[in-house]
Amino acid sequence: MSDVSKPKLSIKQKRIMLAINIYMTTFLMYYITTSVTAYIQMYYPEVSPTTVTSLISLPTLTGLIAAVLIGPISMRVSKLNLMVVAMSTMGFYGILMFLAGINHWSFTWLYVATAVAGVGQGTFAPLANTIISENFQEDLRASRIAQYNVVENLGAFIILAVSGRIAAGNGGANWPYAYLLSIACFVTTLSFFIIMKMSGYKEKEVSPEVLAHQSAEKVRLKDVPTKVIVYIFLIALIHMFYYVGINSYYLNVSDYIITQYNLGTSAQAGDASSIVRGVLVVSTFIFPIWEKILKKWMIPFGYCIPLIGLLLMYFFTDSLFGIYACAACVAIGTSIVHSTFYSKACNNVPLRVVPLATSIMWGIANCGAYVSVYVQDWCASFFGGGIKGEIITGVAVLALVIIASIYAFVIKRPKSQAELEASMNK
Repeated sequence: MSDVSKPKLSIKQKRIMLAINIYMTTFLMYYITTSVTAYIQMYYPEVSPTTVTSLISLPTLTGLIAAVLIGPISMRVSKLNLMVVAMSTMGFYGILMFLAGINHWSFTWLYVATAVAGVGQGTFAPLANTIISENFQEDLRASRIAQYNVVENLGAFIILAVSGRIAAGNGGANWPYAYLLSIACFVTTLSFFIIMKMSGYKEKEVSPEVLAHQSAEKVRLKDVPTKVIVYIFLIALIHMFYYVGINSYYLNVSDYIITQYNLGTSAQAGDASSIVRGVLVVSTFIFPIWEKILKKWMIPFGYCIPLIGLLLMYFFTDSLFGIYACAACVAIGTSIVHSTFYSKACNNVPLRVVPLATSIMWGIANCGAYVSVYVQDWCASFFGGGIKGEIITGVAVLALVIIASIYAFVIKRPKSQAELEASMNK
């Protein structure tokens, strides 16, 4: 029996989602670097491996800064125009990487280009989610965000597979040409802008439903109960270290396949990264099954799966099985965690504090992606160094994350949102 109560999308809403989905097909263009770091290292032998690897994590840092700044800016500048600029930076990033590589410019230019990509990476989600919140009913928003996440991963699947094969040409010397795929960003940006204009989208037009539920009361951090603050920071740190753990895969996939174990070229490295994106799509579709089976164990289980993947990566080094299996495990774990972490976390804080809590958690958690390259490089020395040392570091970190998440999400029994809200009114 069909659900007749489910609201139907208007033409305007359909066009807005079409525009956003087209936009998202090229959004993860900066992931190309995960497939070609080994070739970049060969091209710049004077640069330390840690510095080269940091090209993967640098967009997270600049993206974090951009995300903090974009809120106030969007109050004065058109969100539509800002999104055009954001995606255009992805195009300029690729062109600059190509020019720097083909002309053998200083490694500093690769850093500049990667930092530019981070601007696009950090500004999209706040802007797109705001547009969705302004134009879709509350019970439709989550499904719209899930939809563009699926499209995003499908686009990345293709980008990584194609870029890896381009980069592998001429013994890896063609790696700069892989970044020419970024020209597609200008095409998707133009399409996005045109369709948004055709939809009738207007700036600062907020639905009555949203206005009805907006609280006029501002919440300051000092007004929040200490226990709640401690809890917010605890789960933020848990998720931050999750990024440190899974980056044992992301930061090493290229070197693992190409130079460390000679299992293939950037084509295979691209395939490994593509597997992550493809499995993410599949796992997102079966999310209701995960939720039904796992219940309160969702997040600890999501953290556990990548740990198993890293162990497979550690023990099966004589074939591509280990790295491909790890890619699939990272994808499954990430899909489960990302689909539940913020919602479950926010259910355990007062309703008025949710925007503040989300901001804090997102900022702290994403710091993990940037610091992971340095944390792993330091910790790996205690486990024999090299890629295997970094993998063991990831396993150890994820083991601690799992234990902490069991405490935070299973053992700990926070008060209901209503009770927490009432405690703030005392």
